[in-house]
Amino acid sequence: MANWDRNAALAATRGKAMPNVAIERMWIYHHDLEFRVQAYAQAKTDYDRLLSRVVVQMRQEGEKSYDVCKHVAEMDPGVHDAHLAYRLAEQMMAADKEALKILHAELEAYRTQAADQRAADQFQARTQP
Repeated sequence: MANWDRNAALAATRGKAMPNVAIERMWIYHHDLEFRVQAYAQAKTDYDRLLSRVVVQMRQEGEKSYDVCKHVAEMDPGVHDAHLAYRLAEQMMAADKEALKILHAELEAYRTQAADQRAADQFQARTQP
C-alpha cells in the first residue's frame, strides 16, 4: 500500500467526462478497498490476539469473569491502540463502500439523463417537419 495514493488517483480524474470518470473512480475505490480489507483483517487479528493474551493471563491468575478480564484488557494501552486501529480500519473500509454506492448512483443518474435526452431528441425529430 506504500505506493498507492488514492487521493492522487482521484485527482487525476478531475475534468474528465461522464460516464468514464465515474467508472474510473469506481475502479480507484475498488482498488483502495482491497487494501482497506487487508488492513482491517490485520488490525482485527492484532486486536483479538492482544485482547486474548491479557484475558488468558488474568484467567491463569485466577480471575473467573470474562467481562472483568475484557474490561481490564481494554485499559491496557497496547490493547486500546490495537482496538482503535481496528475500528479505524473498519470505518475506512465502510467509507470506500459508501463512495462506491454514491458512484453507482451518479452513474445511474447519468444513464437516466442520457436516456431521457435520447427520448426527447427522438420525439423532436418526429414532430418537426
